[in-house]
Amino acid sequence: MSFSDWLSRIKNKLRENADYYPTKSMKLAYVEGLIGGEVAKHISPRLRDDTVNPYTTIQDLFEHLTFAYENPNRLFTAKNEFKKLFMKSTQSFHEFHTKFLQLASEAKVAPAKLKYKLNSKLSFSLQKAVISHFNTESTFYEFAKQCTIYD
Repeated sequence: MSFSDWLSRIKNKLRENADYYPTKSMKLAYVEGLIGGEVAKHISPRLRDDTVNPYTTIQDLFEHLTFAYENPNRLFTAKNEFKKLFMKSTQSFHEFHTKFLQLASEAKVAPAKLKYKLNSKLSFSLQKAVISHFNTESTFYEFAKQCTIYD
């Protein structure tokens, strides 16, 4: 699991169960209990009673961890991976489509461009099979459904 996925889950948990963790210290204690390994070693000096620079809020902790563990080139990396993505002739459309959607989301591809991008990344044989559906007013999801049927 990536750092950003972990952070999203923790933030959602704290937001949805705010009544379980009503104070700053309870939030910090909860999150500290979830962290282990090298990350725990990284944050523990600022959680000790004798620290000179304690985390004052859960946001402080999140910002510190984000600075330490978030990939600052995440968008650039995702755009490059998306650019290189093409369906292999031996790959199922379902497998390819799953990866396509994940990378398109990470790369922040505009929804209006998804149908065109999908078609341009299909295997040649599947492109030939679905060309008549591509040239219609079908939505991205309708087009993807046709790709599934033809695959």
